[in-house]
Amino acid sequence: MTETPKALRFHIGFFGRTNTGKSSVLNLVAGQEVGDRVGVAPEGDDIAACQQGVEVLAVADLVLPGIDPEAVGVWDRDADGLYDFSDPFPDADDSPGRLTRPPVVRFVPGTLEIPITVINNRWDRFTWSASVIAPAGSSLTADQFSWSVLDQDSNWVLLNPGEIPSGILAPGQTESLLLHFDPRSLPVGIYSAQLLLDTDVFGVESTPIEAQP
Repeated sequence: MTETPKALRFHIGFFGRTNTGKSSVLNLVAGQEVGDRVGVAPEGDDIAACQQGVEVLAVADLVLPGIDPEAVGVWDRDADGLYDFSDPFPDADDSPGRLTRPPVVRFVPGTLEIPITVINNRWDRFTWSASVIAPAGSSLTADQFSWSVLDQDSNWVLLNPGEIPSGILAPGQTESLLLHFDPRSLPVGIYSAQLLLDTDVFGVESTPIEAQP
């Protein structure tokens, strides 16, 4: 094969963002350590190309190199529910984690507002909106929650009743929100609700809310 002119050889290319597993796929296809994996490259660094001839038995070996592409979980190595091509940490089941923080929103007596952070810790840009729902038949209703967002001058602006925050987040960006709770008219007790973050790429993420008047 090495005696064949390069222009007459069969060429395969893998293209994608930095640190998304291209070398891992190349090694899987080749059946040997062809692509170097030396950790995570700093953002913006150039990575020199490496050319090496590889013998393969058949085209089928390139299409299905010992794996079933339709098998459950084959594209989610760490089984965290996020496909590897959207996961900056495809081998860590505890990363990148949730899009909404904190993981539980607790309004203890006397607490009327809690900071909420929406974070894009994925490779994909997404649009989002946040809302609150309460269980049917509960004394607690979604109308007892409201939102504030930051304006261009970093001042908090209270949204109108029933209005929900929304936006677009690029990878690495965050959005700060304030969730307000109005406990008036509620009997003493512990109430539950759900904060829903709806995205166009990753579906809906639910965060539990515990509220005590």
